[in-house]
Parts: sequence; structure tokens; C-alpha cells
Amino acid sequence: MPGEYGVFLMDNTIVTACDRRYLWGAYILVASLRRHGVKDLIHVLADDFTSKDKVLLEQFESVKIISTDEKSHSCMTTQKPDAILTADTELITWLDADLMAVGNIEPYFRSDPTRFQIRLRGAEENQQLYAREYPPSDTRGETPKHILECWRKDVGERAEPTTTTTVNACSFVLHRDHLPFIEKYKKQMLKVLPQDATLEDKRNPAYFMADESVLSSLFAFGEDAPEITEYMFDKDPQAFLAHFSQKPKPWNRWSHHVLKHYDSLMEVLRWVRESEYALPAMPFSLKEHNRIPCYADACFRHYCRLTLRAIRKVVIPRFSHIGSREDS
Repeated sequence: MPGEYGVFLMDNTIVTACDRRYLWGAYILVASLRRHGVKDLIHVLADDFTSKDKVLLEQFESVKIISTDEKSHSCMTTQKPDAILTADTELITWLDADLMAVGNIEPYFRSDPTRFQIRLRGAEENQQLYAREYPPSDTRGETPKHILECWRKDVGERAEPTTTTTVNACSFVLHRDHLPFIEKYKKQMLKVLPQDATLEDKRNPAYFMADESVLSSLFAFGEDAPEITEYMFDKDPQAFLAHFSQKPKPWNRWSHHVLKHYDSLMEVLRWVRESEYALPAMPFSLKEHNRIPCYADACFRHYCRLTLRAIRKVVIPRFSHIGSREDS
């Protein structure tokens, strides 16, 4: 049964949104927060959840499932504003449904409550994000000029950007005073994203990261963009957010780059069982006795990719001249 709100902290609500494909992701997020003593309210904006799915999450204290029958876009990540607007607390924290708390991150929700806490990408990361979009004249590391120009026209406010990098929107904290900006975020997504937008939509390079690209455009060119404060969820090695980025997700299959979080996830699942919480149907990849085949599979696929990449670097340049020479 859901816990009583009275014993939990009432000044911050953690919100997320997902469909049934991310049931395990939402479960891991919620369980990890409670395992590490985070007492904030949690709202899950859920699509296609069954009654049993809802019970699995609401068995944890102060978790509320909010069903969404109508979506503005086909991709659940574009529902961030809708999830945020379900909260009525002073602070609101968005967390993607493929995050996991490692340690008690609760103090970092309140590190600078009047400003918008979100991570700005560094130059190297931003360069990797737009690697295929740079013309020779652009400064690598900054957002390409043609993308900034598209954002400038679409936002229609500032003539010059206040930042030339992008935000990572997998987790952020805002104050209620920032809700008009969130409403604007929602309207801008409806304006510039196709209804069938996906998480990585290649049709328009300016918005290929869907909701995240839109948020970056508003921070760059919006006149009312909140002041950004330092992102704190990756600073403390004892209390941080682990991100199961890219696919596959651990509840489907482990990837090499997230194996470093394997033990932390298994520890959360042990705590869940010891605390006698019900679990969703357990996939092969989350059964701890399958550690060796999961590690072997992830490492094999990783080194196959590295080998193929090395082969391409040698073979493609060697034969790229074939067919390009003019007949003599």
C-alpha cells in the first residue's frame, strides 16, 4: 500500500514519464531512490500501464501514478512538461525513467533552490553530439551555427544566444517560479516537433534530440530563460545519478558502458527482495546468477564494435580512391 505523505518531505516532487516498455526503468528509479533514503514525493506519468503495473510502483511510499490517455507527441520523453505540471510543491525534479540513484542524492535537490539546476554539456561532449553537422568554418565544440540560426528563428526572441552549448535534459531541478518557462517549453515542442517525433529524430538536425533540443533552444534564445546553477548529481562519488543511456537497457540486455553500475543495481534488487516488495517479471539480464553470461555478452559486443571500427579506419581509406580517378 502507498505510504502516508505526512512522513515524507513535501517541498519537492520527483517526476518522470514512461510507457510500459520502461516499467522496469521506472521501478529501478523508484526503488533506488527509496533504497537510499530519498523521501521526496514521486509522480510517474504513465502510458499503457495496467493496474498491476501501477501497484508495483505505488507499493513504495508516497508514489503516485498518473495515467495519460492523450499524448501531444508519440514519444513519452516529450511529456516532461505534463509530468512537471502535476506537481504542486515548491521544487520539482525531473528524472528520466532510465536513471538510478546511487547513494542519497536528496540534499542535491535543494542545493540552489531559486535557480534552474541542469547540466550544460562541455565542448568535447557537444562536439560529439554534432560531429556530422559542422561545416569547415564552424568552431567545433559549440553548437553549429546553422542549428543556432534555426533555433533563433523558431524562438523569435533574442538575437544572440546566451549559451552556445546544449543542456542534458535527463535530470533537472526547478522552482515553481519557473513553471511559465515550462509551459513555454511545452508550447515550443508543439510548434517545432512533428507529432510522430522520436527520441532521436534525424529529419531535422536542429531538433534531432526532440524535447532536449527544444529546451536547449529556449535556454539559448529565450528572453525569460531561468538562470542556470551548477549541476550536482555527478559531483559526489557516494551520491549520484547513474544513467542507463542508449540501448539496450539493462532490463533487456547489458551494454559494456553501463556494466560499472551492475553491482549497484543488483544491490537495489536485493534490498527490494529483503524488504518484501513485489517485483515485475524478472528478465534474464537482472537475475544476479546470470552475471557471467551478461558480462560476456556485453564485452563481446563491445570489442566486436571496436574491431569493426578499427578495420573501417584501415580499409576504407585504402580503397576510397577506387572509382574516383578519371580515366586516363
